[in-house]
Amino acid sequence: MTFHPPRALGLTVGTCMSMWSISIALLFINFAMSNNFSVTTIIYSMIAFCMGCITIFFARWNYSLVTMEYSLDRNGIVIRWGENIQIISLNSIKSIIPASSAGLPKISGISWPGNYIGKGKLSTIGNIQCYITEKHLDKVIYLVTEKEIYGISVENPRKFAQEVQLRKNLGQLISLKSHAQRIPNFWCSLTSDRYLQYLLSFSFVSGFLMWLLFAIQFEDLPSQINMNFPLYIQNEIISFKSKYSLFALPQAASIILLLNLALTFFIYKATKFLAYLFLLTTIITSLSFSIAIMMSI
Repeated sequence: MTFHPPRALGLTVGTCMSMWSISIALLFINFAMSNNFSVTTIIYSMIAFCMGCITIFFARWNYSLVTMEYSLDRNGIVIRWGENIQIISLNSIKSIIPASSAGLPKISGISWPGNYIGKGKLSTIGNIQCYITEKHLDKVIYLVTEKEIYGISVENPRKFAQEVQLRKNLGQLISLKSHAQRIPNFWCSLTSDRYLQYLLSFSFVSGFLMWLLFAIQFEDLPSQINMNFPLYIQNEIISFKSKYSLFALPQAASIILLLNLALTFFIYKATKFLAYLFLLTTIITSLSFSIAIMMSI
């Protein structure tokens, strides 16, 4: 038997926040494209990139809210929120307390009106793991187990409690322990793998610094520049090129960055080592191109 929490308010607010963040991202993309290339262009592009990341997070949390449900059978209760799954053994539930008796908790975590996911606290019953969508006294109940307390939102708390008691009386079909688990995917790894987080962060930062360094020097260049080859030997082979030809350097590094990120995404599940190696290669490439830019200009 599956119960769905009220989600209309949470999805409305979450969608509005997603639209707001993507609108800001598009606005700064327009600013970046409407101006001549300069340091300001890079700053606008970075802001647009950050807002794009925020949009992805809001979209992911909205998806999690859409998939949120409480499944009940004779063995236990399964709470799903996106790729996060909380399994509660039915025998471990000691009592079900309505919020009308205990009150509503203060929640810290991923929260906005209609979506309250995270750690909560009530002076009357203690710490609570919250999967709540609407903070109404008549729609929130607390599942008190041996080790944890879980807060959930249901349209009809009385019916939910009756269904739980009915299945407890029938008895468990299999032995089940309460535990949390995740549906494995790249996003789960991104939130739990520190090495992946650091390498991704350094990859983007090194790429940003490369473009910033290029923009700082590009503004002061004349329209025509002398290109020496080899770079470390003057007056061997000299060609006169437009300064815009220098874009080939950071563009090539950016293409390598995107390709390595795509490869990391696809091979991470199969082999972490190669995924880390691709990201490390990206960082080294960006730094190498930064040096090449300094030598060429």
